[in-house]
Amino acid sequence: MKKLSLLIITILVPLATYAQRGLNIGYIDMDYILQNIPEYQEASSQLDNRVQEWKNEIDAKRREISEIQTQLENERALLTKEL
Repeated sequence: MKKLSLLIITILVPLATYAQRGLNIGYIDMDYILQNIPEYQEASSQLDNRVQEWKNEIDAKRREISEIQTQLENERALLTKEL
């Protein structure tokens, strides 16, 4: 058993070191690349505009809901159980 594990280790270690000889590791800076592409900048700007529109719509709806709640609270004293 000891001979078998020694044989496997002697075969696998050189294979592992040989496999890493041709290994190249690189780094890609996507932020730099995307900042230098005009189409990305335009799309990002359009997305930011759309997000701002959505936020404005949400704020308007929240104000409308708040006004309706205030009206309901003011009328609650006048409402009877039948109403």
